[in-house]
Amino acid sequence: MQQYLPGGAAGELPGRCEQPAAKAIRVAEVFGHTLARVECELILQTLESHQGNRTNSATLLGTSVRCLRNKIRTYKRCGENVPDPQLAFRN
Repeated sequence: MQQYLPGGAAGELPGRCEQPAAKAIRVAEVFGHTLARVECELILQTLESHQGNRTNSATLLGTSVRCLRNKIRTYKRCGENVPDPQLAFRN
């Protein structure tokens, strides 16, 4: 019996085929952590790699800026160190 998953063919995970095998996350690195913790770390590391730019980070993560903003607010309330957006200086 095949399962239907929204956004894809039967048994196909949404976005699964979009990523090359080289970018696949190793399960051993996230095993033993809650989904919420893994999501938090992914968001924080993405923000850090984009110098705190919320728009670029949201696009890369495949979510809206509003959703990302709400998660950032929650993380800050819980004491997480969230990267602030850095100003781009023009010469």
